[in-house]
Amino acid sequence: MKKFILVCVLAILTFGLRVSGQEDLRFKYQSKIKHYDRLQATGSNMAIWGGVLTAGGAALIIIGANNYSPETDNSLYTTDYDYESLLVLLSGVLCAEIGIPLFAGGLAMNANCKRKGNEYRNKLQNLSLNVICNPKVQGLSLVYKF
Repeated sequence: MKKFILVCVLAILTFGLRVSGQEDLRFKYQSKIKHYDRLQATGSNMAIWGGVLTAGGAALIIIGANNYSPETDNSLYTTDYDYESLLVLLSGVLCAEIGIPLFAGGLAMNANCKRKGNEYRNKLQNLSLNVICNPKVQGLSLVYKF
């Protein structure tokens, strides 16, 4: 009887360690999923704002280019610039220079984080640990689906 109790206690301790290991994996996978979901949302925001900045920059470039016309005085060889149109043109170039990398980086970040999040979701679904307790069969089963 003492041997049976000792075996049962050892089985319970072993089962407890394995279940905590599985819970650690579940917690790890769930935290990774949350992390990649947040990064995916950030990537979407970057792509949206990058697109807005690029479109606004293109519009400002078009407006500035249409209104910009330096006037040259041929007698003195000096040029008078339309600084307001030049400022609009340069601000459009600046917006486009910020918007294009922001848009491209946001798209890449969104796609990569979506892929990695789905990988961890699949890992979380494929991991299971069950205890079999019935009068005929007792044991522990670990199932990992590939």
